[in-house]
Amino acid sequence: FLSGTYRPTGALPPARREVQALGSEASECKALARAALAMAEGTPDQVRTLLADSNQRAKWSPQGQVEAASLMGESWLASGQPALALPYLESALDAARRKASQVQDQAGSIVGEWVGIHTLTLLARAHAELGDPLNAARVIEDNQSRRLRPTGPRNPTEESRPRADRPALGRAPGAGRRGS
Repeated sequence: FLSGTYRPTGALPPARREVQALGSEASECKALARAALAMAEGTPDQVRTLLADSNQRAKWSPQGQVEAASLMGESWLASGQPALALPYLESALDAARRKASQVQDQAGSIVGEWVGIHTLTLLARAHAELGDPLNAARVIEDNQSRRLRPTGPRNPTEESRPRADRPALGRAPGAGRRGS
């Protein structure tokens, strides 16, 4: 959809024209395009109206369901209701993780492509607005660069040591310290 290319640039009138050209026939893509445009135009109530039918959303593709959940969560967050946003945003992340677990070699990219950093940021923001900054940080930490992390168990003793006491990569333990 051309409307999707206009929205990020802030060109909402051309995006609106493209969405209107879609016609009134109901479909997953059309509903998501209309809801995304409504969110970009700052009308979160309209997003919820467009995506209100959970029975209809249940018939959509898994990726469409993730996008709808993300938009619903964003709409509640924009309306100052982080508690109502949280279940939608968590649902989007959970669905993407389920899909990623089915495709082992592309797990990181599936979560990134289906949920995206925007939804993770919204989820972290919802936790922060609910007075839970640790969960906000956990959301970001748990979902960044998953493919670059070691797969073995973590060593809590190593993680709890102060940074200065840990050996740096490519440096002998104790090298670079005063008095060494």
